[in-house]
Amino acid sequence: MAKPIHSKSKIRVPHLASCDGFTLIELLVVILILSLLVAIVAPRILGRTDEARKTAAQVQIKQLEGALNLFRLDNGFYPTTEQGLEALGMGMVYFSPG
Repeated sequence: MAKPIHSKSKIRVPHLASCDGFTLIELLVVILILSLLVAIVAPRILGRTDEARKTAAQVQIKQLEGALNLFRLDNGFYPTTEQGLEALGMGMVYFSPG
């Protein structure tokens, strides 16, 4: 039969005193740096929504202009106010909840 092998080496357990954590000053410095980064980056990201709305409005105006020109080419005149967007095929789309 084989004899069990016993190791004579000791397992080192770190002492509580050697497990240093972060000091309050270090944590405050990190929080300060992160808050400065947020203060710099956040306005740039939030400012982009206005640019996106502006670009979307410009695209919609170009689409409306194109639809008006196509209507005039097909019919020889622009749609009247009474005909409105329905004449251009750009009427309101209603979604039924379902």
